[in-house]
Amino acid sequence: MGVTTGWLRGLVSAVADLFQTVGGYLLVRSVGAYTAGTATITVEGTHRWPSTGEFVVNGMRGAYTGITNTSFTGVTDEDGNVGLPSDMRSGSVVMYYGMDQSDMDLLRRSFLVDYAEGVDLDVLARNHGLYRPRGMSDAIWSGLLKVLMYLDAQTEYSIEKVMTVLEGAGNFDVYERHDTDPHRVFVVVAAGASAQSEGKAWIVGKEPQAQLTPTTVQVDYVPRVVSGVWSSVDPFRVGTNYAMLPILGCYTAAAQPKLLQSLVPTFLTSDEGKSVYSPGLGELWQVLSYMDPLTVRLGGRRYADGDLNSGTPTRITVSRGFFLPWMVGHRIRVITTTANAGSYVIAAIGSPREASLTGAAFTTEINVEWELEPEFGSVASWPFEIHRATSLAKVITTPVAMPANVLVDYATVPSAQLMLGPNVNGDDQYPFYIWDETATIQAILDMITAAGVEPVVEVI
Repeated sequence: MGVTTGWLRGLVSAVADLFQTVGGYLLVRSVGAYTAGTATITVEGTHRWPSTGEFVVNGMRGAYTGITNTSFTGVTDEDGNVGLPSDMRSGSVVMYYGMDQSDMDLLRRSFLVDYAEGVDLDVLARNHGLYRPRGMSDAIWSGLLKVLMYLDAQTEYSIEKVMTVLEGAGNFDVYERHDTDPHRVFVVVAAGASAQSEGKAWIVGKEPQAQLTPTTVQVDYVPRVVSGVWSSVDPFRVGTNYAMLPILGCYTAAAQPKLLQSLVPTFLTSDEGKSVYSPGLGELWQVLSYMDPLTVRLGGRRYADGDLNSGTPTRITVSRGFFLPWMVGHRIRVITTTANAGSYVIAAIGSPREASLTGAAFTTEINVEWELEPEFGSVASWPFEIHRATSLAKVITTPVAMPANVLVDYATVPSAQLMLGPNVNGDDQYPFYIWDETATIQAILDMITAAGVEPVVEVI
């Protein structure tokens, strides 16, 4: 339940609010005697007072750096000395000294570049024909306006003044090539790299290296994911990927169409979640579970974008290109539905987004869960590959011998990694944004350079 306020206290509070709004005044009385040089002044209360500011009391001007409910802390005099220079009796009136509390003060400050914020700053800029670049903070835009509003009519000098605000003094270079590019001014800035991986992406690949041993190679950076190791004479990656372990003479039993069985001990518990690829058939499966060194269970990822329609009762449509010709003969299993649940053989691929299924009689339903299931039958021999390259520090070990000189594909951060769909767990993926880090600089330089002069921003 709230606290009841008497009419007199309420009236005084309302008058105080009016004084603060119109004149910016804040008044409070001290409690207890004050001794010169003390860094704390005890008062009746600090309601409405800003967390830091200046004040006047008994003809003395001071400042404070903090407040509690009943005191000002970090008190200094106008020269920066701790405390006020004179004693003060209890009941002395302390008045806030500032020009940022009243409506008139705020209106006046909105016309000054040093104090204007947000839309007020944008209005000031537009009065000079300038528009804030997208995403620029008030602090940077305010500093730029101080330069742009009264800019000197010298191209190179103007660029230096603007770049000092954007990048800081000494963090850029400006040069010209009078012999080859007489109408261009080149501005060089450092790349905005940091240890933070989120929001960034490094597109790497085909790093040339010489082997350490027939099965080890040292790369320039510590890998997080090793995608492939290729021969140096195979830049288009059409030959052997030495990061993969080839297995020949594999078969599946007709009674267990989802199991892949090897003739020799091959599989590891760490293979769960890895992909199995058949170069000859073009089939790509995921190891769903490890059974024993000779056996794993294969399947496809689960999705939740299947649309079924009673008008086409034997077809399933998905929201993106998924279906490929090699999937004919395998199965689609429809999940999380009562009327349409079941496992159906793929009879034909109508398009990358549509498949016809044998035995289906679907009723209309959208966003159903589904997954691709293998239907291997009795395959006497099925060559396949499984990823087995490992890394320790900067050294990558391949499961098979590699050539003397190779090209290595690897990623150093969980960035620029493709996800198969919106239902895939993305906890280990970092999104990145396609953004030109020089776009803001280029936009500002385009505004200030004279007609016929082209500013070129370079990143090193």
